[in-house]
Amino acid sequence: MSILLWLKSKAVLLGAGILTILAFFARFQMVKNQRDKARIRANSLEARVHIDVVTRRLEKANRTDLVEKLKDIKKEVEKDEAIPNLSDSNKW
Repeated sequence: MSILLWLKSKAVLLGAGILTILAFFARFQMVKNQRDKARIRANSLEARVHIDVVTRRLEKANRTDLVEKLKDIKKEVEKDEAIPNLSDSNKW
């Protein structure tokens, strides 16, 4: 009788140990999945920030190029006085 109780207690302990190990691995897998999802979110946010920064740089460079082109055109127009005045219809 005592042997049966001893075997029963060992079986209960073994079952509890197996359940504990399974719970540990399940929790470990959940934490790993959360970490992977967080890493993916962080990478996508980092990429978005990088895209925004590069877009702003390009827009700023484009604006400065356009301003320089406008200044060059104005200088050329000021230098070239041979352009007829098109607002006066009698001259053309």
